[in-house]
Amino acid sequence: MPVIPDPACIAVLMTGDHAVLRFWENTTRGHLDFVDSMMFPWVDMTIGTDTSRAAQARAAVDALRARFPDPPEWPGLNGLIVLTHPGQRTMPNPLAGTPGQPPTITQSFDGGASLGRATKMAGRR
Repeated sequence: MPVIPDPACIAVLMTGDHAVLRFWENTTRGHLDFVDSMMFPWVDMTIGTDTSRAAQARAAVDALRARFPDPPEWPGLNGLIVLTHPGQRTMPNPLAGTPGQPPTITQSFDGGASLGRATKMAGRR
């Protein structure tokens, strides 16, 4: 996949009229404030058999640590937002050998944004 330019990511995440972080700031009535937030560089990561959101987040953090093995201190950093390109992978079919089942299947992953999964947000007190 081509790398999305940083200005486009900044607009979608932080500065655009419908930016994700602006939404969170508005819905929490300013409790979540992303002033002076930074954007880490793009990193390549490998997704294994587990394509869950948690697995993708772990893979992203591992890739970031591999790129910056001795990172500087990031005071105030207490969370990350991970964006992954939607993808597909071919894997062994767990039903292989059953009549009519192929030896491999194609599985899509998108960080949990579709396939009937919903993202829930909650404010913190």
